[in-house]
Amino acid sequence: MNDLSWDIDYAILPVPAELGLARDEEYFAACAKNATAVMRVWRCEQALIASSKEQRATNFSAACAQLAARDWPVHVRRTGGSCVPQGPGVLNFSMIYPAPVTEGIDGSYDLLCKFLIGLFSQLGINAEVGDVPGSFCDGRFNLQVDGQKIVGTAQRRKPIKQTENVAVLAHACILLDLDLDMATGGINQLYELIGDQTRFELGACTTVRQLMGERYQGVEEIGELLRSYFIKSFNTPLGEQP
Repeated sequence: MNDLSWDIDYAILPVPAELGLARDEEYFAACAKNATAVMRVWRCEQALIASSKEQRATNFSAACAQLAARDWPVHVRRTGGSCVPQGPGVLNFSMIYPAPVTEGIDGSYDLLCKFLIGLFSQLGINAEVGDVPGSFCDGRFNLQVDGQKIVGTAQRRKPIKQTENVAVLAHACILLDLDLDMATGGINQLYELIGDQTRFELGACTTVRQLMGERYQGVEEIGELLRSYFIKSFNTPLGEQP
């Protein structure tokens, strides 16, 4: 991966969730067309991000209206899984890049997770890859600490025409500093309103702030650490995007 020329899109100020999601889609489309590589660090305003699975519920629109009135606007992403929370206390990290088809889905997840495990080691946090039953959007490529989820991951892939490569969008939601009981409760409300029996457990997740205690300095400081650690890890110059 060090042979790629990466651009850096660092947008630490929270934006409406639909804008943050759309930016990933723009870079993903550009990668599929021109084999470009971009790393993003970004944050959203408070929202719930549902998948197409929840969107298919017959009363999804009515549920979204009720949740928006409770300060939980709902948006739909194009990756799989289940609903997740967004907000200023969630740091999003996206890697959008061309990769050989032979890398495979697991290979792209492995690259993402190994990078984040290295980042957490800089913070004195020993994170591991694995599922966390009861957590929202559970998957085998979560990062967890002592059985509690701290990062959720997702991925999309698309062939790059006339090559043996694919465009990869590998995304991580890092739970830095948010009220997890409130966030999990908001997600559970969505499932209740659409008539889905799925419920997620309070206490299944944790945050970087909870793990670091008094050593925690803030979202901006960790965002800067992520950016500098990426540049060091992938041996890339800092090319800022507008």
